Amino acid sequence: MRRLWIVAGVGSLLIGLSVGAWFALRLTGAPAGPRRAAGWLLGAEAAQGVVGYTQYFTHLPVLLVAGHMLGACLVWICAVRLLLAMRERPAQPGTATATATAAAAETATAAAAGAAAPAPAAG
Repeated sequence: MRRLWIVAGVGSLLIGLSVGAWFALRLTGAPAGPRRAAGWLLGAEAAQGVVGYTQYFTHLPVLLVAGHMLGACLVWICAVRLLLAMRERPAQPGTATATATAAAAETATAAAAGAAAPAPAAG
């Protein structure tokens, strides 16, 4: 019985931290990728909790144990996806994204230079 409360406490801490991360991503206007990954992580954790409690109250049926192990793997996968979604990856030279980014930067620079240039004198 004591083991259940330890596992439930750690699970509750994990879910609480995940909910906090999800809210922080929403409030700070983070890109859609990390917000979506945090939502998937919360869903996987919730499903894992349902399977875990069902497993406990039905006295460890083999299929639920296998489902709980699968759920643990899915929680890890979702956590790693969230971590990777939080990383910014610089564009690689020669790719379409890098070319488009460079063209946008040149356009912005040209527009800023044009706005800063003095108007020609009327003459």
